[in-house]
Amino acid sequence: MTDIDTLVNNVFSKEPAEPNKYNVGLEPYDGEDPITVKDIFEFLLSFFTDGASLVYGSQNGVVDLEKWGQEEINKMIKYCESIGFTANIKVYHKNDPTFRGISIQDYRRMPQNGTNLKDMKFPLSCKNIVCVISFDYYKNK
Repeated sequence: MTDIDTLVNNVFSKEPAEPNKYNVGLEPYDGEDPITVKDIFEFLLSFFTDGASLVYGSQNGVVDLEKWGQEEINKMIKYCESIGFTANIKVYHKNDPTFRGISIQDYRRMPQNGTNLKDMKFPLSCKNIVCVISFDYYKNK
């Protein structure tokens, strides 16, 4: 089991903990390249999707985002806060006219220098909806 698998299992096996409960250790080891914003984003994306699969997935791990309401979204936000990050989740219905005007730049094509974590977005598509997810560092409110 990888470190992220262990973290996901520990965090998502119970109700969300208080903010900053878990230290995810996103510092590079001696001799490793520095961790980039893209690395952090991809880590959080894996954490989020793997965790959602554990909590809300079918027997084969498939998550039906169309069944999500504000309760599920809030719970996923709390899970992310428990590792020191906030998830921003926007739900769009594909047949909504306002959705057609939305442009989501692929985070993999964003410049590495000067890009903030909160500016990186990833769309998760499911049948008639698209959830656009981004992350930021948790700040006490």
